[in-house]
This record gives sequence, structure tokens and C-alpha cells, in this order.
Amino acid sequence: PAYNFLNDNDITEIQAETFNSTPQLTRLFLSNNKLAGLRSDMFTGLGNLEELSLYSNNITDIQAGTFNPTPQLIILYLSNNKLTNLRSDMFTGLGNLRDLYLYSNDMTDIQAGTFNSTPQLKNLWLFKNTLAHLRSDMFTGLGNLGELYLTVNPINDIQAGTFNSTPQLTRLHLNNNKLTGLRSDMFTGLGNLDELELQNVDISDVQTGTFNSTPQLRSLHLRNNKLTTLRTGMFTGLGNLQDLRLCNNPTIDIQAGTFNSTSQLKHLWLDDNKFTHLRPGMFTGLGNLEMLSLKNNGISYIQAGTFNSTPQLRWLYLLNNYIQSIPPNLLSNLFQLQVLRLTYNNITMFPFEDLARLENLSVLSLENNQMTTLPSVAYDLLSSISEVYIYNNPWQCDCRMVGFRLKMTRSYSYDDYITCSQPDILYGQKLIDTSSEHLMSSCEEPTTVLTSHAPTTVATNIT
Repeated sequence: PAYNFLNDNDITEIQAETFNSTPQLTRLFLSNNKLAGLRSDMFTGLGNLEELSLYSNNITDIQAGTFNPTPQLIILYLSNNKLTNLRSDMFTGLGNLRDLYLYSNDMTDIQAGTFNSTPQLKNLWLFKNTLAHLRSDMFTGLGNLGELYLTVNPINDIQAGTFNSTPQLTRLHLNNNKLTGLRSDMFTGLGNLDELELQNVDISDVQTGTFNSTPQLRSLHLRNNKLTTLRTGMFTGLGNLQDLRLCNNPTIDIQAGTFNSTSQLKHLWLDDNKFTHLRPGMFTGLGNLEMLSLKNNGISYIQAGTFNSTPQLRWLYLLNNYIQSIPPNLLSNLFQLQVLRLTYNNITMFPFEDLARLENLSVLSLENNQMTTLPSVAYDLLSSISEVYIYNNPWQCDCRMVGFRLKMTRSYSYDDYITCSQPDILYGQKLIDTSSEHLMSSCEEPTTVLTSHAPTTVATNIT
């Protein structure tokens, strides 16, 4: 057969010449056994082997020459073993190896020259080890490497020149490490890097020029770090960046000009930070931004003009904040806006008239706010939007709602989701089920009666 499954046995030893009678074997599975080491005579006879799985054994050492009999090997699984370091003679004979899985070992070091014998390696998995320092000689020989996984290591330093040997790297995963800052010499050599992940680390500062060596970077993940302020200079060199994720930082401010270097940015994630207000200047340079997410901050105030720098915005998410009002004309230049979500705020006032300019808007979420009334003009504007959510507001069903009520025909879903909170006599009723007479009787308007004495104000019911 072309493959042999020997997983889940208690194999502790493989004698020399065991596979001499299976020269056509291309796949060999030896996972979940009890092999403690690999010798140079174990795999003789496997000249056509392409995939070898040794996952979940007790391997602590790989003898020099172990893989010399397997020159066609493409995929090698050595994860979940007990390797503590990688030596320069461990992988000789693997000139065609493409994928190497070494995650979940106890590795503290990779000796210089370890990968000189694997020049065709494309993907290298090293996550869940105990690597603390990345040196400039660790990855020599990996000139064709495309993806490197170093997630969940206690890495606290990356030496200058570490990635000079990996010029074809396009994806670098450094999540869940112990880096506290990023320096300008950390990523030299990564001119083709497309995606960089630095999530769940302890980064509190990004040095100016850090990303000058990564001009092709399109996706940068800095979620769950310790950045308090975004400064001018932090993102220089990222002229091709399209996706920037900065969620879950204690960020309280964005300095004007921070995004001047990221003119091609399409998606910006700023959820779960500490912003309390938004002002003009924060988003300058983002003329091509299409999605802005600011969910779960402490935003209570948005100044007029804040979004003047983002005319291409299509999706704006401001859920779960403390916003009390949306200033008139705040959204008036967002002609491309398709989705506006303002759920779970304290909004009492919304400029419905501005919706007339947002001809592309298809989703509007205003539910779970503190709005009390809807002007007549709002009905026609809302009816042009495919999805409208305005339930769970404390609607005051009185004469101010008459114009809106008279236009209701149950033609739109939101007609059935406007429930009266006041006055008490209408509490719990749907607005569409109330009569205009009931609404009118709930208002009192001051009327001035002219006499020869001082004017007297008398309250009269509107009829």
C-alpha cells in the first residue's frame, strides 16, 4: 500500500530495515506511540516517503542522518514531543521538505544552521514552545519560507537581523508572547510580509520606523496589548496597509496625523478601548477607509467634523458606548455609508434629516437608546432603508408623534416595534395601535390670553 497507519500503539522501538520491504510507501503514520528517539537506521527503505507523522510521542532527540533515507519527504509532523533544542544535523536529507510541524515541544533554542538542509521549507510551526530570544542566526537557510508560527512562546526580544534569512515570508504569527515594545530593527528583511500578528502581547510602545522594513504589509493585528496613545510616526512605512486591528488596548487618544502613513487602510478596529470622545483630526489620512469599528468604548461625545476625513466609509459601528446625541451634519459627508450601528447608547437626539443625504444606507440600528419622539419627516426617510431597528426606546406617545403615526401602514417592520413608555395610559401599547386623538390629548400647550392686566398663561388641551 501507499500508506501505513501505525498510530495509537505502544511502539517504543523501530528496528533497522523494518521498512526495506515497502519502497513504494508514501505516507507513514506513527503518532501517539512511545518512541523516545529517532535513529539514522529507522527509516531506511523509504525513498519515496512524502509524509511522516510522529505526533505525540516522547521524542527527546533526533540522531544525525535520521532522514537521509527519506529525500522525497514533503510533510513532517514532530509536534507534541519533548525536543528541547534543534541542532544543525537534525534535518539533513530533507531537501524537499515543505511543511515542518514542531509545535508543543519544550524547545528553548534553535542552533545556527538547523534549517540549512531544508531550503524548500514553506511553512514552519514553532508555537507552544519555550523560546525566549530570537537571534539573527536561528532561521538561516529558510530563504523560501512563506509562513512562520511563533505564537505562545515567552519571546521577550527579537534581535536585529533575525528575519534577514526569510525574505519570502508573507505571514508571521507572534501572538501570545512577552514583547513589551517594538523597535525599528526588529522586522528588517521582511520586505514581502503581508500579515503580522502581535495579539495578546504586552506591547506598550511602537518605535517610529518599526514598520519601515515591511512596506507590503496589508494586515496588522495589535489586539489586546497595552497601547495607551496612538502617535504620529507609529505606522510610518505602512502605505499598503488595509486592515489594522487595535481592539482591547487601554487607548485613550489618537493624535492628529497618526494615520497619515496609512492612506490605503480599509478596515480599522478600535473596539474595547478607553475612548471617551471623538474629535476632528483623529482620523485624518484615512480617505479610503471603508469600515470603522469603535464598539465597547466609553464614548459620550462626538464632535462635528470627526468623520470629515473618511468620505469612503461604508460601515460605522458605535455600539455599546455612552453617546447622548448625534450632532447635525456629523454624517452628512458619508455618502457611501451602508451600515450605521448605534445600539446600546444613551442617544436622545438623532438628526433624521441628515439621512436624506445617505442614499446608500441599508442598515440603521438605533435600538436600546433613550429616544422619546420621532418627527414626521423621519418616517419617509426610514422607509427608504432596508433594515431599521428602533425598538427598546422610551417612546413618549404624545402629540409630537402624530405626524409619524399618521404615516404608519404596517408596510415596514419597524411599524410594529415602536412601543409607548409614556404617558401611563398608553404604556405598553404599540404606537401603530394608538389613535391620533389619544396622542393629541396627551399634550398641553401654553396659550397667552390678552387682557388689560398683565398677560396670564392658561394651559389648554390641543384638539
